Amino acid sequence: MRYPGDTQGSRQMTAKVLTVQAVERLKPDPLVRREIPDAGMPSLYLIVHPTGRKGWCVRYRFGGRPRKMMLGPYPALDLPAARDRAREAVRTLALGRDPGAEKIEAAKATAAFQKSAGPLRMFAF
Repeated sequence: MRYPGDTQGSRQMTAKVLTVQAVERLKPDPLVRREIPDAGMPSLYLIVHPTGRKGWCVRYRFGGRPRKMMLGPYPALDLPAARDRAREAVRTLALGRDPGAEKIEAAKATAAFQKSAGPLRMFAF
């Protein structure tokens, strides 16, 4: 994995505390998708796609397996909000639950509810 300033492609970048300005200034590498760790919230990563799109994710282990949960796109989800969501995911993990699986189940439940509700219809009398 390559990080900004890494010309060798094999060195690991030590995590630095991300700032709003640093996140805004990050430029995409047209050849590589990058994951930049945030020392301000361990397990939080900023993903920078070659297209320039940015997003947040949390990396964690559950049941002995590495997992990744997407939190949301940047700038719709800013740095403080991403840290809050990552903190909530870590709390869920500390309770012995998989935050990624819970997010998937919540999305399925929402989709099922919307499907069963059908389109809203207004009737005029």
